[in-house]
Amino acid sequence: MNSTKKNIRNIVIIAVLMITAYVCRTVIFSTEDMFLAALLTIVRNVIHIAIVAVWTVSIYMRVVSKQIRNMLIAVGVLMVAWLVVRTCKWEFIFTTDTLTRYLWYAFYIPMILIPLLGVFITMNIGKPDNYTLPSKYKLFFIPAAAVILLVFTNDWHRLVFDFPDGIYYFNDSYTHNILYFIPAGWFTVLGFYFVLKLLIKSRVPGSRSFQKVHIIIMGGAVVFWCLYGYAGLEADLTAVDCTLITLLLESAIQSGLIRTNTNYKKLFEISSVTAQIVDNDFNCVLRSSYAEDFTKDVMKNAVASPQNLGDYILNCDTITGGFIFWQDDIKHISELIETLQDTQKQLSENNFLLQAELELKEKQAKTEEQSRLFSRLIFEISPQLENAKEIIAKAIADTENRKILLARLSVIGAYIKRRGNLFIISEDKKNIKSKEIEFCINESLSNLRFLGIDASFVYSLPEMIGAGLALKLYDVFEFFIESLIDEIYAVFVKIKSTDSGISLRMLIGAENPEIAVDTESPVLDGTATCIDRFDGDIVIDVLVKKEVR
Repeated sequence: MNSTKKNIRNIVIIAVLMITAYVCRTVIFSTEDMFLAALLTIVRNVIHIAIVAVWTVSIYMRVVSKQIRNMLIAVGVLMVAWLVVRTCKWEFIFTTDTLTRYLWYAFYIPMILIPLLGVFITMNIGKPDNYTLPSKYKLFFIPAAAVILLVFTNDWHRLVFDFPDGIYYFNDSYTHNILYFIPAGWFTVLGFYFVLKLLIKSRVPGSRSFQKVHIIIMGGAVVFWCLYGYAGLEADLTAVDCTLITLLLESAIQSGLIRTNTNYKKLFEISSVTAQIVDNDFNCVLRSSYAEDFTKDVMKNAVASPQNLGDYILNCDTITGGFIFWQDDIKHISELIETLQDTQKQLSENNFLLQAELELKEKQAKTEEQSRLFSRLIFEISPQLENAKEIIAKAIADTENRKILLARLSVIGAYIKRRGNLFIISEDKKNIKSKEIEFCINESLSNLRFLGIDASFVYSLPEMIGAGLALKLYDVFEFFIESLIDEIYAVFVKIKSTDSGISLRMLIGAENPEIAVDTESPVLDGTATCIDRFDGDIVIDVLVKKEVR
């Protein structure tokens, strides 16, 4: 059953239950059969409380954000308590008792707290899952508590409700006094603010159509309150208010403003993730559209250890009731290994090629110039080439850690590729586009992610920068990455232009934040380098001066 059919089914069930509760209320007031009235009273109250309770449980199961989920559950608990207090007041205690009056005052606890929680919910909408509401907003609970205390002390000051016929007849004869407008204004203003924030935040695809729903529900609430307050409409105010609150919050969920874990099966099937879920007998339960079909023998082998199937590695992990298999594409890494092996072979023949070019100097002037550039490039990236050679040898011998070694090799490969491209461009032009350095850094960071390193990059540069500055900047960046790669788990890179040159800041999260960082390398000549430690991170600030050529 898809989500649309489920929603329709749930709406029909709730509508039938609400109609049943309303019919029960009508029969209670019209029948003289005390047993039937008592039975229908129980049925009616159980329906109201059960609907809110089931909705609250569904919030726990559906809503993704922990902060929003906890606040929605708190709203649900407050509504259930509201309905329970309402039931006790009207059904189990004499209406003239002092306890009945304080149960009536207790109505204002959810009436004050629910709108405040609604405002907090809208403040969390659109924020990351780990977002926490700033502590300063919790101070709003102080005026909320003050308003509740104002209502509960009404017997003493009579400034919220007054009882012209005496407090004994409070249930049949009372008036609103001047301070009544404080709690009334509180839940009215916050209620409208909640709806306004929902409208403002309705930017999720598909949620625009739900803007009308928010307006219709709030408009219906205003009409109901006016009819109830000024036209003498007979209704169960508590049940109607809880229904309106539930509808408003559910409309935010259905619109997508509040994210839920529904439709994950469809999302998994159409995603580009190459994965599948199987049961304990290796029968496929769910497969993404890009995942291949494997025999049970292959999957059983993958449970024991990752299986190299050529262009990708089949991995497995145990989950409740079965296994999940996913494919890691290593085709581009394999191609990079072949390319580096070819480069290694070419380097071994370098001396012979250079000698041949010297003998043909008079006929190959253009080739000589290209050879000069190539030799210079090889010299400048020779440490990386040697490093790549060592990693290749390790990867061939160490199959267990091959994936990590190949990912590290991809980082070096990205530098070799981009550094060569940057070098060739700089030979023809004094100034190059700043986009070139952006491409270099982004590709290096992209390959770092193969090692599970979180990486991000921001920059602010003029359209054109000096070619020498760009080369030096990329060399410095690569130097620190390769120096600390065994310790890094996260890196943030920021580049900006200054009057003195180009500033490079690297904020590095390291397993050992106290690790020594080399600042004496020749790579750093012509720069001003500063290493700081802040809050468990390594902060590297480098100024590549304009004098660099």
